[in-house]
Formats: sequence, C-alpha cells, structure tokens
Amino acid sequence: MSILEVVPLLPLQKTMLFRILSKPGFPLFAEQWRYKITGRLNIVLMEQAWKKTINSFEILHGSFLWKNVKEPIFIIQKEVENPCRIFSLENTPVKYKRKKASLIAWEEYQNPVDLEALPIRMAVTILSAEHYELIVTSNHILFDGWSNAIIMNQLMQNYCALQKNYKMASEKRPIYSDYIRSVYQEQNDPRHTGFWEGYLQGIRPLTAHPRRNKLGNCRAHIPVKEETVQQIQKFCQSNNCTVSVILYTVWTLLLYIEKPCKTVITGATVSGRSTLPASQLGLAGLLAKTLPLRVNFNKEQSVKNIMKDICYDLIAIEEHMHVNPIVWQKILPDIDTYFREGLTIQNYPVQRHGSQNKCDWSIEFYHSFYHSDMDFSISVKTYIAPFTLEVSYAPEQYSEASVYKRLNLFLHILNQLVHSDSCELQLHFAGWIKTHIRQHTDQYIE
Repeated sequence: MSILEVVPLLPLQKTMLFRILSKPGFPLFAEQWRYKITGRLNIVLMEQAWKKTINSFEILHGSFLWKNVKEPIFIIQKEVENPCRIFSLENTPVKYKRKKASLIAWEEYQNPVDLEALPIRMAVTILSAEHYELIVTSNHILFDGWSNAIIMNQLMQNYCALQKNYKMASEKRPIYSDYIRSVYQEQNDPRHTGFWEGYLQGIRPLTAHPRRNKLGNCRAHIPVKEETVQQIQKFCQSNNCTVSVILYTVWTLLLYIEKPCKTVITGATVSGRSTLPASQLGLAGLLAKTLPLRVNFNKEQSVKNIMKDICYDLIAIEEHMHVNPIVWQKILPDIDTYFREGLTIQNYPVQRHGSQNKCDWSIEFYHSFYHSDMDFSISVKTYIAPFTLEVSYAPEQYSEASVYKRLNLFLHILNQLVHSDSCELQLHFAGWIKTHIRQHTDQYIE
C-alpha cells in the first residue's frame, strides 16, 4: 500500500461507522446507483475510464481503518486497482433479460463493499450490442448523492476522451484533506454554537423509546402524478421558492396534523455545498448533512409565512452546519430521536450524457437503492420523471396499511398546497388545514 495521506473521519462518518459496526450483518447505509446505457459501448474503454475516475477523487482511492487505532481514520492511497465487473446476458432470451439484470444488481447490493479495502465498485451488465446497465455499489459513509453526480460526470468525460483519442485539459481537483481540515476548524467558530443555542432554545426533550427494528426496513413506492409535478414547478415559479421548501412545508404540516403542537422539529438534509469556496465545488465526499429544522406553529403563522420561515431556515442551518456535535447534545440531548422519522429530497444534479459529449451512446440514471437506519423515511426522487416517493420503514413499528395512509396524506397535502392561490396561502395555517385537509384526514390517519 502506497499511502498518500491519512485524515480523520468527519463527525458524521464516525457516527455512521459506529452504527455499521454495531449491527453486523445489516447493510446499513449500503447504496447502489443504476444507469441504462443505449448505443455502442466499448467495455475496455469503460474499464479504463473507471480506473481514471477512481484515481481522480481522493475519497475513491482510500479506505477506512478502525482496528488497533485510537480514533478511526481514512487512508488515502496514491493509486488503487479497482477492476470493473462485467456480466453478459447477450445470450439470455429477451423476455428474461431485464429480470436477470435486476437480479445481478440485487446480488451486487447484497454483497456489501469492503470499507477496509475497496469501499466502491462498478459493474457493467451487457444486455445486447446496444443496451447495457451500469451499476455503482458503495456505502453512504463514503459520499453523498451530489458527489455521485460529480463522479459520474467525470466518468463519462474520461470515457469520451478515450474514445475520441483526445487529451482532456488538466483539471486541478479539490484536495479532500483540505476540506476535512476546514470542517474541524469551523467547529471551533463560536458563531455556530451561538446560532444553535438560540435556534433550539425552549425545545423540550422527547420521551425516547428503544428501537425495535430487528428485521431491517421494508419499502413502498408511490409515483407522483405528472400533473402534480407540473403544478409543483408552476407553484415554485409563482411563489419564488424551491421544491425543497414545498416538500418540507408538506412534511411538517403532516407532522402537525398527526400530533398538533406549537413547534415541530424534524431533520432536513442540506447539500453542504452552498458555503464551499469555488475551488472546492467539484469535491466528492460526504458533504451533505441532516440538521434540525424548527417550524413554529403559532397564532401569527399563515401557510405563506411557514414557507418563508422554512426557506430562510434551510439557508441558515446550512451556514452553521459544521458545529461540533457535542453542542447539539448539550442543547438537545435526545436529538437523535427527532431524526428517527424524516424526509429526504433527492434533487441531485444528475445529467443525461452521451450526444453532448460526442459519444456514440447515451446514459440515463433510473434507479437508486439505499438502506437507511431511520424508523420511517420518505425519499422524494426528483430526478425520476415523474417524481417518485419511496418510503423506508421498520415493520415492527409501522403496518403496511398505515404507511400507505401516511404516504397518501403526504400527497394530499402536497396537492392542496400547490393548487392554493395567493389568497389561500395568506390564511392562518389552522384555517387552511381545516378547509383543505382536515375534512379528508379520516381516510388517511388511523
């Protein structure tokens, strides 16, 4: 092993590693991304492009070490061999190909990556001379969804450069260890501590119940109607807001309807990139983070004001995301309890590659798989047309019927919100709920 550098883990990585090691045999945080490729693909060139990509990002040519060390560390090697796996289904009858391709992907997922050796791998399934599937299997402890898009973009660029036999302009990649150092320096900034002390002031601890999830999570899916997606986009333009603001508004309204209270605390995932210097925007790693989002429901709040507050708070909490985790534990000792249920918005900048890179094929991202450790989570996949809701839940705590009722309530609130006009949004939130939601909730809530 030729070591380039040794760096500490990010605080979130330490937490994730502890949970992974505490549940041996569980695929905690295991992740997989699947792509469809149409056109003529040179497998040898793809293998070469994969090797160049792996060694372009420091986070991809490293490994985790936690045995016989005081603190777990990440070892960055100068270069690694990470061969691409090739599976051929060219001789398989057409009616079985997609099923067998999915079985290959599932078997890849069921075979966890080795965090101590190769925490990421890629496989290519050959369906025919012009149809392929590309499978990237990893663990979320390594990098986030935004990083996946950056990595895949580099892979496609590397392939096209090899195919057209041209030399890519040398690009200075962000140094991963510089980012790690900046995170730990940020933790010492008293501004972050002051922000969170004020933001979470007055929050009462929850009564935490022990987790009972011994079977692993189950999953359910509901597609969002195309008409609703179009209305969401129209609503964003009319109200100068993002899809994330709309979805977090819907989620917190759902939590309020289920259990009315003055304040709702939930987890909100931020990309961690808005505060990066320009020189680090191409960085791959676990930059995203889930932070406490506070929504106040009081006499003054209209639906419009709730949306505005969520918009401002999403910006503010990301600005202060690198606070020392000990600060949160002091302010809110049961903070993990608030994160047992949550909403994840997968709005990664996934691109369609091929023709714009002058290649003889195109590649389309169409599926991802992730094993969460949350008791209940709704993932909204905005890169799929139309949007798809994927819920992951602990079967010991949630019945299938209750899960679908909750998903349908989420969709009902979403539909009512994006079809509300400006006057309706100015209504006090309780009146808006009574008018648009409450009369329908019997069919959604047990």
